[in-house]
Amino acid sequence: LAVKAKKVADLVITPEEIDDLADDKKQAKRMANEHVFFIAEAPLMP
Repeated sequence: LAVKAKKVADLVITPEEIDDLADDKKQAKRMANEHVFFIAEAPLMP
């Protein structure tokens, strides 16, 4: 699914990158401000 998403999405974040963002709140906020909406797979949602 990630391979298909990379063709049409502006940004694709891996599960490992999500873990890193959980530790870096400034980077997470910066990323959130740069994008209008997010789409996530159900297993990646808390």
